[in-house]
Amino acid sequence: MTLEPRGPLKGTVSPTGYSLPAGLTYDEWAAEGPILIAMAQSAMWWVGDWLRYGEHRFGEKYVDAVEATGYAVQTLKNAQWVAERFPPGERNPEVPFSVHRAAASLDPEPRRTLLKAAAEEHLSEYEVREKVREIKGTANPPAPEPEPEPEPERVEPRTLDEAMADALTALDRAAVAESWTAMREAVLVARARVIEAQDLARAQVVA
Repeated sequence: MTLEPRGPLKGTVSPTGYSLPAGLTYDEWAAEGPILIAMAQSAMWWVGDWLRYGEHRFGEKYVDAVEATGYAVQTLKNAQWVAERFPPGERNPEVPFSVHRAAASLDPEPRRTLLKAAAEEHLSEYEVREKVREIKGTANPPAPEPEPEPEPERVEPRTLDEAMADALTALDRAAVAESWTAMREAVLVARARVIEAQDLARAQVVA
């Protein structure tokens, strides 16, 4: 059953509550429910589309606005990812955002079929995730055999100056990175080079 919201809310919303006016008739009070439910089910779609717009229009600058919300970054990134996976025309209003999120990793055709089944059978998010595993053939997969460890590469001994130079180069890359992923990778490389430089410095002191 799809709830059809009609008209604006009659009450006053706040970050922690909803105050309804005195004297509502039963029909007026009942009409508020579909509006509130529709808003609750739509909120993460709105957030995801807001983030998509910001990234496409403003590039990396949109990160400032994201951080200014004070909301968990991973939650926001999940909302954006789901909104990107499901263009507006592929979103099923019969199932909540959480069910779309559970099916988002599938290809378009199987996820459309799964969302239709979720609407008809009233599947929960957990049940949809289980079906996704079945579709992917990963339900209770056998444990993979461990791969043999590769032989370590032979490298020439490095000097302290070389390690520090590599660390500075990695930090320079982080400063001009065009995405969070690239920045994180550059910072990790810089960290490894700094640790290497510290070890070389200790070795020199001991020697």
